[in-house]
Order: sequence, then structure tokens, then C-alpha cells
Amino acid sequence: MRAWWNWQTHQLEGPSRNVTAKLACPPRFVADAARQIRMTNCYVYILQSHRDHRHYVGITNHLGERFERHNEGRVKSTKGRIPFSLVHFEIFPDYEGARRREKFLTSSTGRRWIVWFLKDKANCASVVELADTPA
Repeated sequence: MRAWWNWQTHQLEGPSRNVTAKLACPPRFVADAARQIRMTNCYVYILQSHRDHRHYVGITNHLGERFERHNEGRVKSTKGRIPFSLVHFEIFPDYEGARRREKFLTSSTGRRWIVWFLKDKANCASVVELADTPA
């Protein structure tokens, strides 16, 4: 079943009544609007499970809400490993850049980078703690 755009009536039309839908603008502009919505700040985040100490990499537009959903067990892929702590996040201006970074972090090289980065981050934190203590 094929559908087409009627430029005079600004409707998506087709052989079935179910296909007809009123839109305020042509499909290419709808796609542009969807792209604009996706261009809000995106976060790539790394969670660490307290149960098995494994990492989970994800992407979201609302970091706080997503973190709460993970810890409440409302995310199927992480439900059995709660509770989590947020160990790292990065902000991207668009979805495409965030998706590329998430894809890298879930690759084998990215997993090695996470282990290296978190180990280095822990070493830096201990140095800062030592520097903050009075002599």
C-alpha cells in the first residue's frame, strides 16, 4: 500500500482511509522538525553496577530521569543489576555525535577505554584527596 503527499490539500493520501493523515506541512519539513527536536543536548553516560561492578553505556536527553529509571528497575536491560552509580557522562549538542560516541564506547576498544579512563580518574581523585588533607 503506497501513500503520497497532496500539495494542494496538505494531506498524506492513499488507497485506504487509514493512510490519510492531516499534517500542517509537507513530509520533508516534518523530517526537519523531527531532526530539530533530536538536536537538543544529548548525554552519553556510563553507569556502574554495585552488584556486579560491570558498566552500562547509554544515551538520553534527560540524564536525571533516565538515571532514576535505571535505579528503580524500570529499564529491562539493567533491571537485574541495580543499584547503579553514575561514573561518567558527556554532553553533545546533537544526537548524531552522541550516537557515534555511544557506539564507540560499546565497542571492544571503547570498553578498554572506559576501564583505562575510570582507573585514571580514580588515581586523580586520590591525588586530589591527598592534596586537600592538611599537613
